[in-house]
Amino acid sequence: MMNQIIPFFSIVIPIYNVSRFVDSGLKFILDQIYEDYEILLIDDGSTDDSKDKCDYVERLHSNIHCYHQDNKGSGPARNLGIEKAKGKYICFFDIDDKIDDDFLSRCYKLLVDNCEPDVLMFSYDSYDVKYKSLTSVVFSELKCQSNQDIRENYVEHLSGIENVNGFVWNKIYKRQFLLDNSLSFPALLIQQDEVFNLHVYRKARSLVVSPEILYHYFVYDKGNTRSRYIENRLKIYQTVKDEFLSLYDYWKLEDKRMLAYVYNRYFNSIIGTLNFNNNHKDSPLCKVERDKELKSIINDAETQECLEKLDELGASPKNGFDRYYYNAIRERNVVKYKLLRALHLNLQTIKRRLKGI
Repeated sequence: MMNQIIPFFSIVIPIYNVSRFVDSGLKFILDQIYEDYEILLIDDGSTDDSKDKCDYVERLHSNIHCYHQDNKGSGPARNLGIEKAKGKYICFFDIDDKIDDDFLSRCYKLLVDNCEPDVLMFSYDSYDVKYKSLTSVVFSELKCQSNQDIRENYVEHLSGIENVNGFVWNKIYKRQFLLDNSLSFPALLIQQDEVFNLHVYRKARSLVVSPEILYHYFVYDKGNTRSRYIENRLKIYQTVKDEFLSLYDYWKLEDKRMLAYVYNRYFNSIIGTLNFNNNHKDSPLCKVERDKELKSIINDAETQECLEKLDELGASPKNGFDRYYYNAIRERNVVKYKLLRALHLNLQTIKRRLKGI
């Protein structure tokens, strides 16, 4: 480690009940060729031995700093990391993912070669552990030297229309930029990264996108927000939708692709909530309460407005079960929706069995 008071990178890692990943995840960072960095481990109220492991590695390495807080979620954990960080740039790393040993050196070169922008974004690959499938997400090279540049390139390159782009681990942020603009993560159980980035785009004065794949993201079937019952799941999705629309209005964008993207995403969130969350084995609601919730969501004003917007944009679903779900919701027909859901879920079960999953 170079003996500097202010490291170039601060690597913020939220930790919550991930004991089996702590050693391997930290090794990816400690093996970095580039050495001017600090690691901030934010223990978010872990109940396994993650806390003890973090305290142990802190004693072994002068550039590792461990902080503990009550369980508040990864967003507040990252906020504490931003507050405690001393580096010029902040990276967010998830302990169950992977980076190569030249990750920091390549990021450093990209930042320095591009006049140290407020935000650096890079490509990544995603490995689904359950299905053993690898997907590469490669972004086009982009250099924005003003917020107007970012605005003009937002829909095409940054919004997520072409590629998934709601993450913070494939971006590096200038710490002073975050502090000067009071940018922080919302206390949401899911989607907090995306809301954070929507505020970042609004304030950033320079941004560089690299097609280089620098991060390896792992998708696990269990233990993440995809598989958990979340009480206010749809309310969170509404927040994300509203944040997208707020930025759309703030920048006075006029690209209808963006609106179609936002409302299609929200429609998919509605279906996901009705089919997954409302039907989840861990839901504390009894059958009568679940039916009442399903009816409430179908009749909700924001749900019906979403379908109306999709109609106006010519973007309503035309194929598959989504088309039938769409019609049932449009008709506010709860019985029809439940029958479709039962048929759909049975067909999915049969397909999984045939595939041996």
